[in-house]
Amino acid sequence: MSTDGVNPFGNQSSTHSTWPVVLSVLNLPPWLCKKRKYLMLSILVSGPKQPGDRIDVYLRPLVDDLQTLWRPGVEEVWDEFERKYFTLHAILFTTINDNPAHRNMSGQSKRNGEACPHCLDETCSLWLRKSKKFVLLGHHRFLHKKHPYRNMDCQFDGEKEDRMAPLHVPGVELHLQMKDIKTIEELPKKTILGKRKKRDGEEEDGQGMWNKKSILWELEYWQLLDVRHSIDTMHTKKNVCESLCGTLLQQRGKGKDHENARQDLQDMGIRPELYAEETDTETVLPVAETTLSKMVRREFCEFLHGLKVPSGYSSNFKRLVSVKDTKMNFHLMKSHDFHVSMTALLPVALRGIKTVLVREAVMSLCFFFNAIEQKVIDVDALSRL
Repeated sequence: MSTDGVNPFGNQSSTHSTWPVVLSVLNLPPWLCKKRKYLMLSILVSGPKQPGDRIDVYLRPLVDDLQTLWRPGVEEVWDEFERKYFTLHAILFTTINDNPAHRNMSGQSKRNGEACPHCLDETCSLWLRKSKKFVLLGHHRFLHKKHPYRNMDCQFDGEKEDRMAPLHVPGVELHLQMKDIKTIEELPKKTILGKRKKRDGEEEDGQGMWNKKSILWELEYWQLLDVRHSIDTMHTKKNVCESLCGTLLQQRGKGKDHENARQDLQDMGIRPELYAEETDTETVLPVAETTLSKMVRREFCEFLHGLKVPSGYSSNFKRLVSVKDTKMNFHLMKSHDFHVSMTALLPVALRGIKTVLVREAVMSLCFFFNAIEQKVIDVDALSRL
């Protein structure tokens, strides 16, 4: 099951939000299950505002149908191959959403930096004072004990990593933790849910890491699934590609290397060579490894501007790239354009970067996304990826 908010009346207006809930049949082969004629539009939530955490109210008819499909099932369904009738049973295998929609579907709170669906209450996060956002840290605790990255305190969060990776929480154990969490019907009407601003007289919910108990826990088999909610790779690639290209091209408002980020590094006490230097007239940012010269940035944009691809392969990059301003028009790019950029174009466009470490890091990231996007993935290669 997949759902996300779209605006059918244009990208510039935010006065309307439509949430389609789409089901895809995973019994079909991978090259058919995502075709349009095999997708089922089960619910269409239309309104001036997005439903937020109250999407459970709209999912009630679908959950009732899913419970019927599981037990007792649908009798007298004709099997053309076996030439006989059988009783049809179906389960909801997983949900696929981006991070904000995952918060609404699972009920997991993201306000206190506990945003990781795997680590849960063991999420390692830090509030950045200048950037005004949470950053998730501690990724190198997933490496083996003798990995050299564990001793690189100045390259990560200022401390050597001795902890082990958090264990995966089984659904049965998580269900026991959720037994005291209130559902959307049981929460007070004044509870703040979704993205609404706090008003006078409203109370914050006091359920810790969870805003609510998802309606999907009513499904009998939901606690037996190892992975109940999945993150959409399309949104991940879009965010990574936009931040990566914005940082390399030094686009204002799109990159991750700016004055506030340098001051956050100083607050954390790591990478002193990148601290911002105050002068009488302005603030000077030292050159980082990812800081490309204007000539290299221009060559990068000229390559994408003059690119010719087969019809239907992607959008025309000539209108997506400005060589004069050395920037990319991300607001004109579609999600498929970000996919093509991350999986095929960036390794070729950045082959002329003299900074070997940056070039190899970007190429390795692109090869990773290319590997996990294949229709057939070798199971033995998953641990290496």
